[in-house]
Formats: sequence, C-alpha cells, structure tokens
Amino acid sequence: MLNSFLLVKAWLSHELLYHVMSYRYRVEYGLSEKKGKEIAIPFRGKDLPSENSEFSHPDIMIGFTILSYLYRGLDLIQVKHGLMRLKSDRKQDKDSLLQKWVQENRNWINEQNQRENEEFPEWLTSFRTLDLENEDKIKKVYFYLSRNFSFIEYYLSNFTFPNDTKCYKEKLTGNAHTLAGEGKTKGFSGTDDRNDTMPESVVPKRLPSQQGTNEMSNVDVSKYLMEKIDQRFDGVVYFSDKSNQIMIILRNEEYLPLSACHIDNKKLFVYLDEVHARGTDLKLPLTARGIVTLGNNI
Repeated sequence: MLNSFLLVKAWLSHELLYHVMSYRYRVEYGLSEKKGKEIAIPFRGKDLPSENSEFSHPDIMIGFTILSYLYRGLDLIQVKHGLMRLKSDRKQDKDSLLQKWVQENRNWINEQNQRENEEFPEWLTSFRTLDLENEDKIKKVYFYLSRNFSFIEYYLSNFTFPNDTKCYKEKLTGNAHTLAGEGKTKGFSGTDDRNDTMPESVVPKRLPSQQGTNEMSNVDVSKYLMEKIDQRFDGVVYFSDKSNQIMIILRNEEYLPLSACHIDNKKLFVYLDEVHARGTDLKLPLTARGIVTLGNNI
C-alpha cells in the first residue's frame, strides 16, 4: 500500500502523469507492428513509428505502454497467451478471475449479443468449458475481452513488463561528442542542416558539389513557394519546424499563426511536409487541388 501511495505521489509531484497524458497516441507514441518488443516507442508522425528508438525514462515508457494498450487493446495472439497463462497459473483462482473480467464487460457483451440475436456465452465463465484450442471461441473471447482493463493489466504484468523492461543500477550513455571527441574523425553527410550539433573536433566543409542536396526547412520551402506560385495566392500555410504551430507567410513576408489570419482559404497555398501529411485537419475549399511529391521510403 505504501509503495502504491509513493508511486502516485511521484507521478503527480514530478508531473509524469501530465507529461504522458499530453502526448498523442499513434502520433507521438504507440506500439510497433514490426518490432519484437511489446513496449511503446516514439513516433515521428501519424502512424510512423521510430523503429530504432525507445523512451529512456522507465516511468515514461511504462506510462506510454499502458496508455497504448488501453487505447488499442490486446491483439488476438496476446489474448490467447494471456488465457493460457491464467489457465496454468496455480497461484490464481483462474475461474474467479475470468468471471471478474466477464462481469466487468457483461453489459457490453449483452449489447453485442442482442444485435446478433445470440445468447450470453456461459462457456466464457469457466476454463472447463473454454477450449483454448478452439479458434472460433478464442476469436469470440478476443471480441469480448480484448479491451478489458483488468485483462490488459494482467497481461502487461505477466508478459510485457517482465519481458521487455530492464532496470540497471547504473547507466552508460554516449553520443556523437563522446565517440568523436578525440583524434581525427572523417565522415560524410549529404546535408549540412546538423552542423550546429556536430562535435567541436569535426570541421564541416561545404563543398559546392553538395549544395544541391541540402535540406530545406518548412519556412524555406514556404518562402520559395511564395516567390513562384500564382499571384492569386496571398499566402502559404506551413508547419513551423520549431514550435510545430501552423503558420502562414504573406506576400509582404509577414509571418502569422494561421489562427490570426483572416484571409479566405481559397487564396491560400498549403504546404505539408512528410510528418504532417497525415493527421492534419485543415479546412480546404471544395475546389482545392493537391500535389503529392514522392521520395525514398514514402
């Protein structure tokens, strides 16, 4: 009881709960369909998981993982593994726990059965009648219980967290500055937008032959478009690289938040980079036309 109280105190006093709840599921964090681990990972944009990244703070990672499963629920394989674990667990009153899960979802189960003109599945209340080798019944259990909070808690406590979370007394960290801080270092980058974050021992050389591959920021693209697009457009809408706020650049090179601009949207040109091409909600006129640019891995 004391540990639970201290845990709640830490999450509230250090604003961990606020931090976790302020992020958007499947936009800034979520679950990977490719990765072998079942913990939440950072996302680069809408449905774009950063496969090689993880949350370094263990409490934040656990919080995002719990939220991800509460939003998504367990998948079919996880439901089956959870039931098999419960059936073989001699420390648990397995039938009572199964009945608890069913009772928590009973109203929802009854609603679904009424729509399908089916009776309540009494076989779901005991492992003596629940055949885990029967795929049809497993699919029914998945339909009934995959989003049950208590079932999700049981699965995370017995599978996800024991298997995919590790805690060490000490942590070693390294970055480009520690790896290339001494001695002679040579390398190549097709762009120079990261030069400001390079180690001090690395001296960038801007070769004329490589200038064409340099990345443009969203504001640079918007400036370029403002110079090239038809005169009927009074501004270009874009997402700020720094604040992620929707901005607009006008003909007089004035920058404003889109919310402060009252120009008719028929006279606005909208530019969306890869990250914001999905999950962005903008009111566009019915006559609007779109152009899609394609690149590597897009």
